Parts: sequence; structure tokens; C-alpha cells
Amino acid sequence: MPRQTCLIVLLVLLSLFLSACGGDGPARFFTASGGITLTVSDPATCSQAAGGPYSHIYVSISDVQASPEANAAPGASSFVDLTPDLRKAPRLVNLLGTPKQCFVATLGANLSLPAATYQQFRVFLAPDSSSGPSASPCGNFANCVTLASDPLNTALHLQIGAEATQGIQIPAARIGGGGFTVDPAQPQTLNLNFDACASLVALRGNSFRFKPVLLAGDATVPSSISGQFFDSASLQPIANSRIMVALEQPDSRGVDRVLMESVADADGKFNLCPVPQGNYDLVADGLRSDNGAAYAATATLAVPAGSALGQVPLSLVAGVPNTSASVLGTTSTSSLVSNLPQPTSADVTVSALQLVTPSGAGAINLTVPLLGASAATLTLATQSAPTCPVNTDCASFAATITPAPPNTGIFNAAGTQYSQSPGLVNYSVEGTAFVPLSAATPDCDPSFQFFGVSNVTSAAALDFTTLPLSFNGCQ
Repeated sequence: MPRQTCLIVLLVLLSLFLSACGGDGPARFFTASGGITLTVSDPATCSQAAGGPYSHIYVSISDVQASPEANAAPGASSFVDLTPDLRKAPRLVNLLGTPKQCFVATLGANLSLPAATYQQFRVFLAPDSSSGPSASPCGNFANCVTLASDPLNTALHLQIGAEATQGIQIPAARIGGGGFTVDPAQPQTLNLNFDACASLVALRGNSFRFKPVLLAGDATVPSSISGQFFDSASLQPIANSRIMVALEQPDSRGVDRVLMESVADADGKFNLCPVPQGNYDLVADGLRSDNGAAYAATATLAVPAGSALGQVPLSLVAGVPNTSASVLGTTSTSSLVSNLPQPTSADVTVSALQLVTPSGAGAINLTVPLLGASAATLTLATQSAPTCPVNTDCASFAATITPAPPNTGIFNAAGTQYSQSPGLVNYSVEGTAFVPLSAATPDCDPSFQFFGVSNVTSAAALDFTTLPLSFNGCQ
């Protein structure tokens, strides 16, 4: 072949290669891998079956993209489109559906990804302007909620924003093992775990918006963390109780954040699955519905995925009464326009934190699940109201907490030993702000505020409404 012809062929091939790896939108690779099955899970705490207020939470998933670059911006050429078929026909998923082998839905099978370690995923939802498939339970909405109290299952709009245009980012910190490595030699399962109950933000007038909380990981061989809670005194399951269990890992500030959560059944049994590979802190507490008795948090630390904890003790709060305590608080948000404060709305997640220093481990700031709540944390929207501080939007909250220090123990497969710290019961109540309809982008400067709650006792009603979680410099 003449040299000039060879040069032309090489230039054409180079042009085709560059067009496949660059340009607008994610790159489209067609390299065969071992075949990926993409699944969805959600061990829900707010479902009607778990005693929660919702019968269904529907989302329309319209695409899933992956990038080997942890810091790739939306639309970067490093993104691979894992589910091009969903762009044409989004998949409506009931996040509170009945799980089958841990999963509530399968989004696709034999999907292709080039061999690499992927450190970021983006999950796209169908926009508000679109409607669900024919005969959709969401009617004219793409994403919706139905309430357990409504026998007609009326679809209520679930508002989304950047979830449709930029996708919900799942960073490396929320991917089991820090990344998903494709092995072309074998089939694999990639799971997307929605914490739907922690993702709903209730607005006035039975309206909702989404502040997504997701976790991803390899579920080719699904791992679980299971066990059974019992009363440490009677050695029996705790009757008429709601026991919340949270799976946590520390964030960049060293605060244990909830990655997955569930409620125990009537016998105190729980099974969190699928759990990505790694070590976790498992934190649980409980509240009886018949007599209001509260149980201190029990934290089992450094639990590997795939572990069976066996029987886990929960200790009744000491004293009379042995009931919970409540913290009343407010939060406010404002922005700066021409250097003047103006009211603006934000989504604020409120967490109850307890600091523990177990023997053989450093200090750990645990997120202790709120008692009797729909999720381990509370997310609320600041809105305009006559009671708001000047030039702010605001919201009030009531957090029910257990008035006892946690029992803590480092996991031991042969039997974990727990001990309870003596002294006063102290909490830190933290608020973290997010931009509404932004796919959970942090907001305000700084994005977190907190106040301390000291010497918590049973039946106490602690009013911190005069010490609001005040956020400034918000969008």
C-alpha cells in the first residue's frame, strides 16, 4: 500500500477513535466485558410494612453512567453509558417494593463496560416534564410517592432537578472498596442501593422533593450483615418495638454517616443486604410503642461485610421513667444578594451524634438513629413563614433521642463484648445543608452547623429553638 494511502487510513482511524472518546456527553464504548447485571436495592425503614408513612416511592431511572475518574465532571468524555436502552424507555422502580434476593429491581443484564476500576457513577432520573409509561401508577408524573394513609394510592409529585440533567453522583467514598473493578473474564453484578426514606423531603401540601442518598458496590456474590436484637436483662426479643439499625462509615470529617438502614422484625431479626465489601459500624437503638420504653444505642464496630452478628444486646434506659427524650430545634437559611441577606430555601439533614471512645479504638462520632422516625436522620426543607428570623427561610424539628450512652464493642466473630460508657449523656445535634433539587450538592458556607446537648435525661423536653442551626451564604 502506498505511503500516502497508509497515512490517510491512519488519520481516519485516529479520527474515529477520538470521536468515540470525546465530544459532547459520555463516551460510548462497545468493548465486550464479562457482562454486567445492574440491580437496585433499598432496605427501607419508612415503608408501610415497616410501620412507616409511605406505601410506594417510585423513581424513573433513565440512565446510569460510569467513569474511572473520581473527579470527572458531568458529561466528561471519561463516562461510559452503561444503560443506553434506558434513555429511550426509563425504568419505573418502586423503591419500597418487596425485595427478591436483596434486590427490588434489575435494570439490565449482559451490559458492557470496558475493563477498568470505576470510581464514580451517575444515576439519571426522568425529568418532571416527562410522564411514566402507559398505565403508570404515577399517572402524569415521572416520579411519585403514595401514602400509607391513602386507600386510593393517590400519586403525589416527587420533584427532581439536577438528577435529570447531571445525574446523582455516587463518588468513590460511597462505592464499596472505593471502586468497582470490571473483570472481563466473569459475569458481575453492580448494585445501586437507594436510601429512599432518607432521600424524601416533605414540603407543605403533600408535596415532596428528592435529596438522594445512594451507595454502590459489587454484588456478584451478595454479602449481608445480619443478627438479632434482644433485651439485655430478659434475654428475650423486645416486644412492640421499633428497632432502627444503621450501617455507617466515617466521612472526611470523621463522622460516622449512615450508608444503609433498616428496621428489625417482630423477633428482633435484621438482615442488611447486599452490603458492599468493607468494614462498617452498625448502630441500633429502639423504642417500645406500648409503654414508651427506650433502649440505648448499641454500636458494633468494624464489622466486615458478610458477617453474622448473632444476638446483639439492647439495654433499657435506666431509671424511672425509662422513656426517651426530645430535642426541639429550628434551622434557618439565607443567601447574600448584593451583600445583603435574603431568604432562600435549602434541604437540611439533622443528625444526632454521640462521641464514643471504645477500648482498643480511637474516638468515633456515631450517628445514633432517631427513635420512632422514618429514617435514622431527618431531612427537612426551610421555607418562608411568619416565624422565621428576618431575611431567612426556616423550619422547625423535633428529634426523639435515647437518654443513655451507647454500648460499644469491636466485632468478634466468636462473640462481641460490649461495654457502656459511664457519666452524663451528651449529644451533638448537627445540621447539613444541601441545595434543593441539586442531586444532593452541599450548600451554604459552611455547609454544616451544630449545637451541643448535655446531660440528657429521660422524659426531658430540651428546647433549643432559641439556638437555631443558622446557615448563611446559601445559594
